[in-house]
Amino acid sequence: MKKVTQTALKALFAALLLQGGISCSGEGGTQEPGQKDSTEQIPSTTHSYSQPAILDYGQELDALKEAFYPIGWSPSGQLAYYHEPFPGETGMYLAQLCLFDPATSGTQVLWELGTDAEMPFDEGGIKTLWEKEGQAFADLLGQREVVPTQAFQMLGKEFSYEGKDYTLSVETATKEHPYDGYRVVSQASFIVRNKEMGAQQVEDKLPEDEIFMLDAHVFGVLLQPSSSKGIMLCAYERTGIGGPPNYLKIKIVPINLSQGFNAM
Repeated sequence: MKKVTQTALKALFAALLLQGGISCSGEGGTQEPGQKDSTEQIPSTTHSYSQPAILDYGQELDALKEAFYPIGWSPSGQLAYYHEPFPGETGMYLAQLCLFDPATSGTQVLWELGTDAEMPFDEGGIKTLWEKEGQAFADLLGQREVVPTQAFQMLGKEFSYEGKDYTLSVETATKEHPYDGYRVVSQASFIVRNKEMGAQQVEDKLPEDEIFMLDAHVFGVLLQPSSSKGIMLCAYERTGIGGPPNYLKIKIVPINLSQGFNAM
């Protein structure tokens, strides 16, 4: 199978992002500090699973990003989203339709386009897949009673909700790379803090054989409509193929802004 260069991959990623949706300056993006979440849901009687907009994140980082397209929430608080994993050296377009369950922190892959499909990266994209598989996606989402959200707005690393101020951060523990000697992430703590309530954190210990994660990042919060529950959108920064640029591998973490805090 033909390998692709980092320059070619970066150009192809940029082209797909332009095809796939709207950046944070449009439908999806990050709210300014102090603003409340203003997601609006389509009434349950008019579900229409049209192609979702891309949610931009990590603009401050010089890294390739796995594309993330949030779709909506189920009645039990599960987040449905479309995801484009990094293709690595394969040069293939990869895609997943997923359901994240905050109760278990588990992700269920409802539909997947893998390397065995052999769709070249420059021939793929969410527009192509949604036109081809849109009805199948709608059936999968409808079976799980996912209510699509018209416009996701991501609360940033500092935000206010219900009169309280919150900040997001991440702390990492590292270990030495077994072959090259530099430090890599072995564990990350994703944290939300409030001065009055304290801190809430989720620990994520990476597998022992994971030796390519250089850092961890947190970007913002997506809340369920009319709820203090939602998710933190985070990512691990992984080494690029043969060198820079690195790429961001998405990590989703559950959050509840009204409970689960411990004194700092």
